[in-house]
Amino acid sequence: MNRRDFLKTTGLTLTSLATGWATAQDTSPDAILGDADARINRHRKTRTVLRLTGPDGRTLPPDTPVLIEQTGHKFLFGCNIFKLNRCRTDADNAAYAERFAALLNFATLPFYWWNYERERGKPDDARSDEIIQWC
Repeated sequence: MNRRDFLKTTGLTLTSLATGWATAQDTSPDAILGDADARINRHRKTRTVLRLTGPDGRTLPPDTPVLIEQTGHKFLFGCNIFKLNRCRTDADNAAYAERFAALLNFATLPFYWWNYERERGKPDDARSDEIIQWC
């Protein structure tokens, strides 16, 4: 078997396997969300032991009520920020910025070449700088 035939055969086999796998998956919202809690528990949570101390540095008794609030994480959760200051009204712009900041901690800037450099040699750095300043 020559290289070309091998690649065609392998490619067709992998394509049929991938197609079969993709069609076998239930992608309905109910199926996706139905076991979301189980996946969150499996992939995003873990057990740990905390040693809690008071302001004096001494270990707190075991029955001390404690409130723990997560204030940050390393997971980057974001989306494109193309509409920043590009909505129809000032109120919409303010709402967009407020919601983006409240929900997300990562942004993808608009670097599609056709829009970023409409005229050769003149990239729209001002737009990128505006977004970077806001971020």
